[in-house]
Amino acid sequence: MFLLCASIIINLIVIIGWFTSSDFIITYFADEAGKPYTLSENNGLNTVFNDQINTGRLPNYNRFDFSSLYNFSFSKKNKLKGKIGLSIRNVFDKNNLISREYIGNNTPNEPINKIDKYSLRRTTNFVFRIEL
Repeated sequence: MFLLCASIIINLIVIIGWFTSSDFIITYFADEAGKPYTLSENNGLNTVFNDQINTGRLPNYNRFDFSSLYNFSFSKKNKLKGKIGLSIRNVFDKNNLISREYIGNNTPNEPINKIDKYSLRRTTNFVFRIEL
């Protein structure tokens, strides 16, 4: 018996652009092989596991992210500074299946339930910070 690696990165592209020493934009693209899981079959009454552990693999997972941050001063006279930023995770709004788990069967005749977990859809984050 063998266990497969939990994560295999197929392609990873990171692009970082600096406009000044404190202002930047980052784009991130990850294309990963799906995580391994244990294959199951439903025979109408029960969930049955006929194969070895972790012999199946979820679909490939990919995500594109974008982040930017801009630093500024309110005035040259005082030391009041600020930061403003925007991040968008999963820009293309992919519905990625990231894990599959099974729960149940703790008592006789209790069914085993398959639980598929998906990544967050498009998520935005805005930051505004004032520094003294």
